[in-house]
Amino acid sequence: MSKNTLLDQVWGDAEVNEESLTRCIYALRRILSEDKEHRYIETLYGQGYRFNRPVVVVSPPAPQPTTHTLAILPFQMQDQVQSESLHYSIVKGLSQYAPFGLSVLPVTITKNCRSVKDILELMDQLRPDYYISGQMIPDGNDNIVQIEIVRVKGYHLLHQESIKLIEHQPASLLQNKIANLLLRCIPGLRWDTKQISELNSIDSTMVYLRGKHELNQYTPYSLQQALKLLTQCVNMSPNSIAPYCALAECYLSMAQMGIFDKQNAMIKAKEHAIKATELDHNNPQALGLLGLINTIHSEYIVGSLLFKQANLLSPISADIKYYYGWNLFMAGQLEEALQTINECLKLDPTRAAAGITKLWITYYPYRY
Repeated sequence: MSKNTLLDQVWGDAEVNEESLTRCIYALRRILSEDKEHRYIETLYGQGYRFNRPVVVVSPPAPQPTTHTLAILPFQMQDQVQSESLHYSIVKGLSQYAPFGLSVLPVTITKNCRSVKDILELMDQLRPDYYISGQMIPDGNDNIVQIEIVRVKGYHLLHQESIKLIEHQPASLLQNKIANLLLRCIPGLRWDTKQISELNSIDSTMVYLRGKHELNQYTPYSLQQALKLLTQCVNMSPNSIAPYCALAECYLSMAQMGIFDKQNAMIKAKEHAIKATELDHNNPQALGLLGLINTIHSEYIVGSLLFKQANLLSPISADIKYYYGWNLFMAGQLEEALQTINECLKLDPTRAAAGITKLWITYYPYRY
């Protein structure tokens, strides 16, 4: 594999030189306990590197994320101008979920799709996976929005819902409710409504989701992007727990990767985890983060007690499993750490940070 390919795939658009890549290859060779008689990574001068040993699969490959295409049809309303405005607003709002498995057809394609003939032609030509249709019925000063979610294959009605909109409520509330319905009806969509429901607005929700997406990519560049987005989200929703927890994890990840000063990262991570517990002293993710931070500071008893409480509150959580596996690794309990990280990956096979931690745990005993 060429050096440029490695630099592009690992660091993306970040400013990284070949010297950094060379140091990483050196670290890998140490982990693999290379010597003159046992070479694993071969340098091809002027070209790149080659792994020259047989490779076996030790865990199944992570499933590739699935994208579902959605057509949002104009809602039937008495006021045509309001219908067009609402249609544009819903398409714009839901299109921001693109990184999480939802692809929305643009307004220019769906805005004139009002009759049965128009709908059938659109579905036949573009073949989206699902479509949403609806109508708004006046109810005094308020409105009732009747929504249908349909799977295009076989035109199977998945869900019907009536949503009451109070006068002067923003369209973002309707977008959030539709997003929650889609998550229930369409398998494979990947956002956590439990966490995002507490956020103040659709704008802060989307900033949080983009930040979490970058955090989960777990590359130097993506973590730097996550730090910017999650800091912005904390400022937008200062009374929401999820952004504080994600930001604390981001600081820990950056310190672990060596792209943020460790001492400052620990201080920042602890500040944000404590802020999350101030908002909810029984939040398992915040307790798990505090447990990990205490273990990193060699406060093993405190860390263990915090994890015990976190596991009792949320026994089946990929986040807690990841933090606890990391915690056990730091405490030198390698066998238990590997088992816990495997449990995390079983719950969330796409969690890159857990996969990398598993590699460290596996090869740590052979580092010398």
